[in-house]
Amino acid sequence: MRTERRCVFGRLTRFAGVADDGSLELYLELVRDRVLPVVRAIPGFSGYLALSDGERGEVLVLTLWASEQQMGDSEEATVQLRSEAADKVGATVLSVERFRVAISELDVASGSASHTR
Repeated sequence: MRTERRCVFGRLTRFAGVADDGSLELYLELVRDRVLPVVRAIPGFSGYLALSDGERGEVLVLTLWASEQQMGDSEEATVQLRSEAADKVGATVLSVERFRVAISELDVASGSASHTR
């Protein structure tokens, strides 16, 4: 018996100019307090990952969406949030790309669905 696979879509944003000099902490605080509450309320939102590289001063943000349509519908709100976040920490948005998630496996060792630095 074949089971149906659910497609998930992701938007990958690369920020530059977010170093471990305090701007990274400011960025993470902004995400927790302003960005996540907004994106959680957008229909189709399925997840958020922020990966940081303090040496290069970069942050990669991956937002996950239940459908390509819902990812597209979220564009207006996320463009505004992206711009606000970059402005507040003095960062630059280097790129925004969209993907279909081919494989998804996430095991949070702490047992919690949410982890922040």
